[in-house]
Order: sequence, then C-alpha cells, then structure tokens
Amino acid sequence: MKEIIAATRDLTKIYGSTEALVHMNLNVKRGQILGLIGDNGAGKTTLLKMLAGQIYPTRGEITLFGAHGEKELEKQRKRIGTMIESPGFYPQMSVEGNLEYYRIQKGIPGKEKVAEILKATGLHEKRRVPARKLSFGMKQRLGLGIALMGEPELLLLDEPINGLDPSGIMEIREMLQRLSGEKNIAVILSSHILTELEQLADKYCFLYKGKVLKQISAEDLEDECSSYIEIQVSDPGLFTVRMEKRYPEQKYQVLPDRRIRILGEEIEPERFSSLAAENGIQVSSLAVKSITLEEYYMDLKRGGGQS
Repeated sequence: MKEIIAATRDLTKIYGSTEALVHMNLNVKRGQILGLIGDNGAGKTTLLKMLAGQIYPTRGEITLFGAHGEKELEKQRKRIGTMIESPGFYPQMSVEGNLEYYRIQKGIPGKEKVAEILKATGLHEKRRVPARKLSFGMKQRLGLGIALMGEPELLLLDEPINGLDPSGIMEIREMLQRLSGEKNIAVILSSHILTELEQLADKYCFLYKGKVLKQISAEDLEDECSSYIEIQVSDPGLFTVRMEKRYPEQKYQVLPDRRIRILGEEIEPERFSSLAAENGIQVSSLAVKSITLEEYYMDLKRGGGQS
C-alpha cells in the first residue's frame, strides 16, 4: 500500500457569498498522477493554492506527508514543487540565471542540478536567453523547471502544458510519467487538454462550481467509457420499440438528430442494422465509438455526478 502524501478533509474556501470549493475530500498517494478536470471557476486552482499554502481554507483540514496544522504544514511544503497560474521567474535574468537563483534560494548543492533541469525541460539551447524573451510555451517549461528544483516529492501544476506545441506536450508528458514511475513523485495537475490527461493521469477528480462531481481511477474510468454503437435511423421511435421487444435488456440513449446510442460490451452492430432492415427503417449511419473524457465530464455535469 503506497503512502498517502496529500489529503484533504471537508476542505472549503468561501469568498464572500462565492463558494470557490466546498467539502473536498481527497487523497493522493506517492507515485500517483491526479488529474483535476473542470471548467474555469470549478475550484481547481483554489485547491492547488490551498495545498501550496498560498491561500488558507475557510474550514477543513489539509494533511501533507502525515502532518497537519499550519506550522507543520509549512515544514512539509519544502518537499513540494509548484507552478500555479503563471510561472514565477525574473524576466531580466537568463533561463540559466533563474534556475541558478532558485537553486541557491533552496539551498541545493551542486551547479550540475541546473544543467540537469535544462536538459529535462528542453531548455538547454535557450539557457542564455532572458526569460522575458521566451515564448509562452518556453516560459511554461521554465516554470516547470523551477518547480522541479530540489527533488520535490509532490508536484502541484496548474495547466503545465498550456501553450506548448505537440512535441513539447509529449516531452512534458513523458517527463512527468518518468518522475512518477521512477522517482515515485506524486503529481496533482489541471489541464484543459483532456486528451492529454487521458494519457497521463491514473486518477481523476471532476469538479464543477466548487463541488466534487466524482473521483475515479483511470482503470475504473476506462471501464465506464467502454465502446458503444451510434446509429442514425429514419424512425427512432419505431426502432426503439422494436429493439426493446427483441432485446429487452439492452441499454440505450436517444440523442438529437435521430441518433441512438446503444450501450454495452461486445455488441454486434449487424444485429441492429438487420433489425432496422426487417422493420423497414432506413439507417443513415452506424458506427462503433468510445465515450471520451470530455463526454464523460459533460454527462457528469448534466447528471449532478457523485463524489
């Protein structure tokens, strides 16, 4: 059983009449990558800021590496690397100078650490460039490099792949997977690029308007996002009546534009095209599809979810 290195209990943050985050119960284990999914204002950044100690909860409790209480949490936060909202660096200093500054600030011995991070983040060729002249994507890389300084055991990353090109996204993804797998570092990150989170996270937390809709492992999510058949027919009403009579246990959803989503594992498309033909129903399209992470989240929002 892996150690729980970050946990919250009834964590709540309220600004005036606005509930930024309410009743958040969460735990993250060593080596785990947790993906935070939600619209703007869902509470993702608020959670990361509270874990990092940048803002304080209205109520509830945070535990880091088994410790709680503000004095103990401040000690434990030295074991955390953060990149929240916008990367923090000195714009006039070079990339290498920024990393060297943070190395000294954090009391990390050995200048080779800067070279190691330059290589890991793909910034070696930009090492002498002033930070202010970097592209947005390169600034993201520098922010991530600063977060990695000091061998953190927990990374808190807010949109770390924002602004990166496809090759940069792949490099950062592979780096985070390596840090998780080889160095057993836990990662909590948010991203609007859900296709990337699908390839990276092994646990998800879905947030909406400050509330947790659902938490689920990647393995269980894969089971719930199994394949389905989408069929478009000339007469959905007649088709569903005939389908219920022929296959009474079959689950389905009626969608707009005369489309029907037929759910279940190992469904044979031919049986439904044949059913339509037997009843004089025209089939406009028939395809086997999978529920995407975005569709899953939208379904959770429509249904209210479950925590």
